Amino acid sequence: MSYLKSLKSKVMLILIGIFILCGAAEYAIHRFIIYPSFLSLERDEAQRDLERSVQALKREIHHLDSLAHDWSTWNDTYKFVRAPFDNYVRSRPNLSALLKDRVNLIYIYDTNGRVIWRKGYGLETAEELHLADFPKFELPAASPIMRNQTGSGPISEVNLSGIFISESGPMLIASRPIQIDYRKGPIRGVFVIGRLLRDYMVKDLADQTNVDFQIIPIPTGAVPNTIKKIANRLTPESPYWVEEESDEHLRIFTTFPDINGDAGLLIGARITRKISAQGYASIRFILIATMASAVVVLIVMFFLLQRTILEPITNLTYHALSVGYSGDLSTRIPMHRPDEIGVLAMGFYEMVTKLRKIQEGLETRVRLRTADLTALNEKLEQEVLERKRAEEKIKGSLKEKEMLLKEIHHRVKNNLQVVSSMLKIQAEYSQDKKTVEMFQESQNRVRSIALIHEMLYQSKNLSKIDFSEYIQPITTNLMRTYGVDPIRIKLNINVKDVFMDLDRAIPCGLIINELFSNVLKHAFPEGRQGEVLIDLFQQSSQEFTLLIKDNGVGLPIGMDFKNTDSLGLQLVNALVDQLGGTIVFEGRMGTTFRITFHNREIKGDM
Repeated sequence: MSYLKSLKSKVMLILIGIFILCGAAEYAIHRFIIYPSFLSLERDEAQRDLERSVQALKREIHHLDSLAHDWSTWNDTYKFVRAPFDNYVRSRPNLSALLKDRVNLIYIYDTNGRVIWRKGYGLETAEELHLADFPKFELPAASPIMRNQTGSGPISEVNLSGIFISESGPMLIASRPIQIDYRKGPIRGVFVIGRLLRDYMVKDLADQTNVDFQIIPIPTGAVPNTIKKIANRLTPESPYWVEEESDEHLRIFTTFPDINGDAGLLIGARITRKISAQGYASIRFILIATMASAVVVLIVMFFLLQRTILEPITNLTYHALSVGYSGDLSTRIPMHRPDEIGVLAMGFYEMVTKLRKIQEGLETRVRLRTADLTALNEKLEQEVLERKRAEEKIKGSLKEKEMLLKEIHHRVKNNLQVVSSMLKIQAEYSQDKKTVEMFQESQNRVRSIALIHEMLYQSKNLSKIDFSEYIQPITTNLMRTYGVDPIRIKLNINVKDVFMDLDRAIPCGLIINELFSNVLKHAFPEGRQGEVLIDLFQQSSQEFTLLIKDNGVGLPIGMDFKNTDSLGLQLVNALVDQLGGTIVFEGRMGTTFRITFHNREIKGDM
């Protein structure tokens, strides 16, 4: 019964999993594909609303430019600039009405920027208006309003209209060159008309466009940092910035240039999110309807699976378990179905029949194989015993050879010590100083070789010598032999983790013996103090570098250390050649020998 529950639960979990996956896929499609299209439509609609606000502001500027065009092309205006007369203003009552109802200022300049006539009027206060950006007598030469003071170039290039950021706030401004009708005659001056962009004007434009928008002048210092950041994000390639204020509203911003072409105004609109709300409601309804339909389909599918698949498989499972518990391979399940489950039941019965025959054959083969394995096991045990005996003999032989090799090193060391003692006795019988020195040098050479055999005798590793432990007794013996005060001549040894075999250690030790002996004998005459450096290091697994350096008097000028009568230097060159290395001499400050040799086969015998 537990198997049935397990299968039913798995089928149910699979169906529920499919249901959840379909629901998740449906939600993902609507959330990340369909819903973003609503958001895109909403943003496009917001851009169109904001663009209507921008167009409304442009229409106001265009209307102001049309007024400036009408006034700048009247013949009376042209004559008035050449010779001002009082009748010009009195004969134009609509000029005063224009100031009171629609504009804040009108200025007439000559081509040099001098004021011919001016008038400023506050539409809210009904009082005379004075703006610091428009002086009473003359405009500065750098003022953008006077860029049309000359008559050169197309007339479209000398017209000016747009936004002017004044100290009193942003202003709609239009500037036209003063000419006769049909734009004939030379330019005599500039007609300027302007209107301050106040809140009530923005409200009128918002009512016209049915868009809730606001206009913020960017260059003023009172702009909040958040607004400045939004303005900095806007570029000609990306002129709009859209952000979500809440679930109900969007905020969209764009910039409006001033007459210099810079960003003068930041226009922001607050848009109701009707499209996204409608899209979200539609998606939610579709999801609910889809999930309800899926639940009904899920129930129907589970009922059909229970009748057509789960129950027959349960009967077949009970039969298989009974065969497994009883071990009776002759029983047959009474199931006759013309489908895959019926074929499975028939195949199960045939399988059980074959298993019964195989079982009988296996029992016979197991008995025969067991007898073979028993005989083979006894043979293997005998071979293992013989191999253990052979291994013990090999270990004993290796240990005996190791002891013999150590004994050989010990005897070689003893023989070399005998030779050293004989050389010392022979030196004591000699009266010639040079002969005594030769005996001492030979004794030192023999002693350096004997030291290597002594280290190999005491070492556990008979193939490698730790050169850091070998070099110290060599140098100590030489300083004692030549009676050198270690305070007068300071020795610095820098040898760490350098291991050599016997074929390299003996030549390298003899080289150090010869060069360090020469330093002690010749580098510091007459009790002179100094320092000696012996540096041996391994640059790679295949190369060694030996450096012997002193700050003594150096070699005689002109001496070729490779072609000399000195037995010690001849021996050094021969040993370097034996190692297959190179030797370099430097004699600027004292004496420096740099010897480099490779970790490869030695050229010849010592």
